[in-house]
Amino acid sequence: MRHMRSIHIIRHHKQNMEKRLTSCLDKRYQLESLNVTKMHMNAVRTTTKTYRQFLDEHDIEKIERLQDTLASMIDDACEIKETLTNTPSAFEIDEDEVTREYETICAEIQLPTEIQLPIPPSEYPSHTSEPEEYSALELIPLNA
Repeated sequence: MRHMRSIHIIRHHKQNMEKRLTSCLDKRYQLESLNVTKMHMNAVRTTTKTYRQFLDEHDIEKIERLQDTLASMIDDACEIKETLTNTPSAFEIDEDEVTREYETICAEIQLPTEIQLPIPPSEYPSHTSEPEEYSALELIPLNA
């Protein structure tokens, strides 16, 4: 019986110790959670400070203009890519239409519809005499 009582006392102390250990672990977890919260708050403060400094150094309107410019450049690049990937049949030229447009433009600016080119000479010029300055020059042989 004595041993039973000792066993009960030991079990009771063991349960109390387990409860105290659990309580200590819970408090440790709470402290770690508080430290994590503290680090989070410090990170938010640092981020806020950095963002304010960024806003002081950079103009928001300038950034918006830069974003608009970048968006328009992307649109232009997409349009160029789309144009280049089209089939060649989309670029076929109608010669009659080009001729009509040319004649219309010539009529608007009053140019003749037919191009007038100069007439090339039909005879070669003749060399009958050399100028006097050429006859007075002394010729030097190339092999000298």
